[in-house]
Amino acid sequence: MRLRTRTLLFTFVLALCSGFQFVRADVPPLSSDEVAPRLLTLDDSLSLALSTSPRLGEAQALVERGAFAVDEALAQGMPILGLTGEYLHQEPVPRVTLPFGTLDFAREDSIAGALELRQPVATFGRTRYSFLAADSSLESDRWRFAAVRNDLVRDVRIAYHDVNLSDDAVSVAVEQLALRERQLRQSEALVAEGAAARFDVLSGQADMSRAEQELLAAKRARSLDTDRLLSIVGLQPGTPVVIEEIELPFKPDGTVEEWTSQALSRRPEVLSLDAAVKAQGARANYEAAQNNPRVDLRLQGFQRTETPTLPGSAYAATLQISIPLFDGGFSAARAGQADRGAEVLRKQLEEKRRQVTLEVRDAATDLDNAFERIEVARRNVVHATEALRVAEQRYKNGLSVLVELQSAQTAWSSALLDQVRAQHQVFLTVTRWEWATAQIIPPAEVSP
Repeated sequence: MRLRTRTLLFTFVLALCSGFQFVRADVPPLSSDEVAPRLLTLDDSLSLALSTSPRLGEAQALVERGAFAVDEALAQGMPILGLTGEYLHQEPVPRVTLPFGTLDFAREDSIAGALELRQPVATFGRTRYSFLAADSSLESDRWRFAAVRNDLVRDVRIAYHDVNLSDDAVSVAVEQLALRERQLRQSEALVAEGAAARFDVLSGQADMSRAEQELLAAKRARSLDTDRLLSIVGLQPGTPVVIEEIELPFKPDGTVEEWTSQALSRRPEVLSLDAAVKAQGARANYEAAQNNPRVDLRLQGFQRTETPTLPGSAYAATLQISIPLFDGGFSAARAGQADRGAEVLRKQLEEKRRQVTLEVRDAATDLDNAFERIEVARRNVVHATEALRVAEQRYKNGLSVLVELQSAQTAWSSALLDQVRAQHQVFLTVTRWEWATAQIIPPAEVSP
């Protein structure tokens, strides 16, 4: 539960107990040129970020590029159909004189056209490995898209919780200022009765000034955190928004071993590298296959200007076999590069697995600490609240000095801030745990 409502109620109760009234200034209505704040829920923030994020758009473009690479690989096994044509004018026309007359070998003006169909019959691994490399690379790009999406969801949630923390910090600063103001009024009343020294009023005024400065600093921090959230979700910084209050999450069930196993099988970063290893291995096989023979079928049809020595139409079918004999080691070098590239990716995959394992263990430890810390912070608020009530009554009745009351007020404000920060830490640790174990799911599944 958020502290804003509870602290306001507590301040009101303290005011009644102290015999003073604390009247909150009325909020003026919006003028005609002011814009009403927009309610920005967490789900709205996630949806906006997923639809407008440049880094997510970049990842999606990479997926689309990978899909075209798959089409390119498949096209290597498809037939190729081509049409060519030419016009020829030559002078003089080649001819030969025979006893019975003159024979022209060509026409002065002639045209020719050819239709050719080329179909790979056997590529001996070229097409297969090219497709496998492109398809595995596309799978890697898709998992990379999922990783970017999960990072974006994590960042939005953290930024949203930061704004919540800033709002609570402002609320605590407002309560602290009200507390200092009541103390100042009480000191003035006691001085007027002759029950306290003038120093108490001067000290109260100094406390009021410090409380005002802390409130200004809290408001500035809230403005910066809000602008950061607006920037992530694609809204103009400075846009007036109101965020929703979020209930504290429950502590997740399970063991570190279960979470680690789940993370290693579901983390997009791991799956992306695993697919990249497969893609690089297929590229190594593709490069090695360049030394294999290949068989192509060529079908050609010709249509040209008829001459006494050449018919007007002709057809040809060719089964072409190509056998590479020596390329200077070019293919072997390319295959070696690809194979070493696959080894690099395998090492990166192993390093990523270790990193994921450590991230899960760190997240689990942070979870335990965060939930223990919030219980301690809640008890501290109860004790500080009671100590403040007693200190105010003692100072009012002239049984203590101002220093005792100021110390209780400072302890109470610190306890409230500690509880706010402890709540914020719970939100952060749960969000990071969900990210580390690949359970940070957006409100609507987004796929490239």
